[in-house]
Amino acid sequence: MRLLGGSMMQKSVPIGFKRRAAFAKTFADSFKSRLGLSAGDAISRSHDYLSANFGQLKGLPQKLGQILSLKEDLAEEQSSFSNLRESSDAILSGEDFISLVSACLGADQFEQFATIDPMPLAAASLSQVHRATLKTGEEVVVKLQYPNIKAAIDQDLHDLGWLGKPLTFLGSEFDLSDYRTEIQNQIEQELDYKKEVENIEAFQSLWEDDQSIRIPGVYKNLSNAQVLVMDYVVGERYEDVVKNWSHLQKISLAKSYLEFQLKSLFQYGVIHGDPHPGNFRFQFVNNHPQITVYDFGNVIRLSLREKQNLKNFFSHLLEDVSEDRLFFDLAEIGFDEFKLRSLTGQFAEVLKLLFRPFLYEGLFETATWNRREKIEELVGAKKWDMRTSAPAHFIYFVRWYQGLNYYLSHLPAVSWRSILIPYLMHANENQEVPPAPKVEKTEDAAFVLRVKVEKNGLETVSLSMPGDCVRRLDEVIPSDVRDKIMEQGIPFFEKVDHFKNLKTLAPEKIFSIKEKFKTVSVSLEKQI
Repeated sequence: MRLLGGSMMQKSVPIGFKRRAAFAKTFADSFKSRLGLSAGDAISRSHDYLSANFGQLKGLPQKLGQILSLKEDLAEEQSSFSNLRESSDAILSGEDFISLVSACLGADQFEQFATIDPMPLAAASLSQVHRATLKTGEEVVVKLQYPNIKAAIDQDLHDLGWLGKPLTFLGSEFDLSDYRTEIQNQIEQELDYKKEVENIEAFQSLWEDDQSIRIPGVYKNLSNAQVLVMDYVVGERYEDVVKNWSHLQKISLAKSYLEFQLKSLFQYGVIHGDPHPGNFRFQFVNNHPQITVYDFGNVIRLSLREKQNLKNFFSHLLEDVSEDRLFFDLAEIGFDEFKLRSLTGQFAEVLKLLFRPFLYEGLFETATWNRREKIEELVGAKKWDMRTSAPAHFIYFVRWYQGLNYYLSHLPAVSWRSILIPYLMHANENQEVPPAPKVEKTEDAAFVLRVKVEKNGLETVSLSMPGDCVRRLDEVIPSDVRDKIMEQGIPFFEKVDHFKNLKTLAPEKIFSIKEKFKTVSVSLEKQI
């Protein structure tokens, strides 16, 4: 086998102290870069710093950057995270890449390659991809997992504890360990290319009769847990499609993409969980758009019950049913109904804003949506109750929907509703709906333990917990936060004893502590 072209400087994925220090410096520099700038310029500068370093760190940081890239406007030529949509800096030199492929496959399999290009086609978060040619003439791509990426991912997951800091007053009631476990389980699947081969074959079977979707062939005899070999399939990048395709071609693509995603979810019960633009290519073949889908490491399979619960929710949302019906539907999906009910009277309107593209009867123009601003006006800081009510596995549906919004927002308007409705057939119309939350009818149930965060006089976070949590403040509030409370002269343990022994609850302010940029208050409130 021979090399093509030149070679590259070798790098490595940082791990250990070096990785942790790089991560910390990234966020510190991001914060420093904002000082003295206007809000808009500060955010832009911060994004630039994060983007510049996420690609170097690989692993979870680069994945985070790819998720953030879905929120950016393609019209911004220098958008901060756009460099992470397709690829980032390569880690392995050409020689090292080929040497590792040879070591992973063994001599017999490796001998089947005629050439491997030492210049990477893509440098992703978990792997590096190079073009190659087999001795039988097929053009393929070779995806190789970074040698030490598992250690880097394990460290990233361990260090995810910092993500809980904004919710640090909430202790066990808002434990992020379920999210870390969910992410860890999914990434472990992504790191096993044998699993990805199974996912590819499953998608090929589902879409084999649909000419609008192309799934590259996989070479099982040349693939294992660390190496994946697939057909090389050409196509245009999404950014180029938006710039160069005709209006009618883009309308056709919008319908095909929406059909692909809705059929995958509601008919087949699968989610392609990594929708960033590097994983899709597009062609116009025989007067029809064709979508090529890459990277099947992150595939979520729904159970029949999970798929049916989602169908029920969307079906009832389209029917404009009662709030109780919607509370029940989301509780069946796994949401915390108590937290959702803090939005009673506003909840249905929030959902209508979130899912307006599917509710609108006609061609939906995403430019008119403005959902974030409208939800902020409607519920303000209480949005945190909804954000923290979702089950950990729902993060993949959120990312699926985020990707859907990203692609459709840059294409001409189409009718989301008319494409969705056929997939909601057989939603469970006869399921009984309990009229009230599933809580024990006690006096404590009439109260809410409310945590509020204010910055510069504005309420930025409002979170609710069941009122009986006040009787176990020593469990709800973490020890490091307890120490801060006591440092400000608040008799924490006296309050713990007070509420444990209190026979009847009544509205009251429990404590308030001030930090440099914010004030956090905890109070007991009567449910509305």
